[in-house]
Amino acid sequence: MIKIITEKEYGSGHWFNVLVGACIYVVMRKANKCLPLTSVCNCVGCDSYELGRMVYRVIDHLDLRLPKFDIVGLFDRVIKEWVGCRSNISKDKVGRMVKQGIFLLQCMIKWYVTTGWWPVPVVAVIVFVCELNDVEVSLEDLAIQLNVAVGTCKLRYKEILKRLVDVARVHLPWGNAIYVKNIMKNAPIVIQYMEMKSMCKPAKQIKTLEEVTEFNQNEDLERLNVSPECLSTIYLKYLDEYFNVKTSIERIDNKKREWTSKSDFYVNTTDFWCGDSELSKKLFLDKILEKDVGLNAMPPSFVNGCLKTQRRKEKIDAAKKQIEKIRLPSMDANESGDLCVRLPVCSLKRKRQDTDYWEDFVIETLLLHQVKEEEIEKGYYNTLLDLHVSNSGTL
Repeated sequence: MIKIITEKEYGSGHWFNVLVGACIYVVMRKANKCLPLTSVCNCVGCDSYELGRMVYRVIDHLDLRLPKFDIVGLFDRVIKEWVGCRSNISKDKVGRMVKQGIFLLQCMIKWYVTTGWWPVPVVAVIVFVCELNDVEVSLEDLAIQLNVAVGTCKLRYKEILKRLVDVARVHLPWGNAIYVKNIMKNAPIVIQYMEMKSMCKPAKQIKTLEEVTEFNQNEDLERLNVSPECLSTIYLKYLDEYFNVKTSIERIDNKKREWTSKSDFYVNTTDFWCGDSELSKKLFLDKILEKDVGLNAMPPSFVNGCLKTQRRKEKIDAAKKQIEKIRLPSMDANESGDLCVRLPVCSLKRKRQDTDYWEDFVIETLLLHQVKEEEIEKGYYNTLLDLHVSNSGTL
């Protein structure tokens, strides 16, 4: 494979070594072997961008299609080689930690935490699992082991905690008192709930009493062929059962309020893990997405993008109000094009010492130059300034 791009083109120096590393990486990936790109970079002596471009060139030249990166397989290998080799940890405990880690890792895949990111740092779930089982590990040591940035591993680790907090706040009676700082105290019962939830079959939608009583009587009676006396008996029996269930729900709600009032209430037990869920084994993506673990989350990048767009809409509305406030009542519509602040365009692209003021100023300038709001919402300010302000001849 190395001969696909001749040594005559690259010689025997740096780029030839990058080519060799790219070929090794492609061969390993093609064989479904877990080999992080950063590990090859350290051996070859190049950065990930150089090696990545060479990998794409090799793939394009050979017209190959590599399988997706096996993040679950990498986790399994790292935890067994890095944690399982310690003499003070039993094999049963290592096996338990592997299942817990695979479960959480596949939950993160379902929650799109791995979408759009470098996959390797997500293995920071090892640190969480070790902390859950009272095994001391260092996030910095894990980053060195994986040849990734420590800061990136910390971000992925924090995202794990945030997702578990989201599950706890929805399903635990005292969930409003749970934050990232104290999630580890409640993690056993949160994971226990998620595991049991994933093993449940999808429940059929249960209609309320009001929905049941408001059915189309003529259509249902003709289809069922039930006498009015029998139907009345069935209805009274159902009504009695409904109120019994309603009383039980009210009793549970009262207990929830009692639990919520106890701020120090949490489950602290080592018997929370069952290990029977299918998510504890490696699954295909479609099977992972079918499982219900108590939380359906959108990709973080998509959520952040929506929040930024909404914030820009608010800034645009505020800028429009500011412009209308400054605009003179007697001003003619033809003079509106001269309203922009007469500053050099280059000053708009200076280093942003104050992002908010800079952004407000740019939005007002773009609105005064008749730029569509939909384009401003996308946030490509410098491009819009070049197209509409620099080329307008107004300085």
